[in-house]
Amino acid sequence: MRDLERRQFGRTGLSVTALGFGAMDLGGPPAANEISDVEASRVLNIVLDSGINFIDTAVCYGTSEARIGRTISHRRREFILATKCGCVPGMPMGTPHVHTAANIRAGVEHSLRTMAQPADPQSQLSSSRWAWLNSKLLSTAGHTAR
Repeated sequence: MRDLERRQFGRTGLSVTALGFGAMDLGGPPAANEISDVEASRVLNIVLDSGINFIDTAVCYGTSEARIGRTISHRRREFILATKCGCVPGMPMGTPHVHTAANIRAGVEHSLRTMAQPADPQSQLSSSRWAWLNSKLLSTAGHTAR
């Protein structure tokens, strides 16, 4: 599986595998079944060992981000990490998203700390109706929207 098909990730210049890994199930209840830290570590390492290089998570996915940080942050050069904007740090899944610049910034900073990741200038908002906020948020952070 190491020769997985790759695609360009929008206009970022990043190459991601066509098959990604959604890490919601690593967060445990209430979004998913219970999973131990050992099982979560095993899954994440199998994902990377299999050649998958795109991992998607969110602040509201319970312990998902913390497990990613503890388990594979030392392998950071092997994967592209995506997290959601609008989740409110500390609030459970299902809580309405808050799409203010302050909350998005708080969520991104929370995710970077939790996952033990360096700040990355690549940002994406997947809903085009938030494109104006993407530009505003990134410009205040010193990044360029693409």
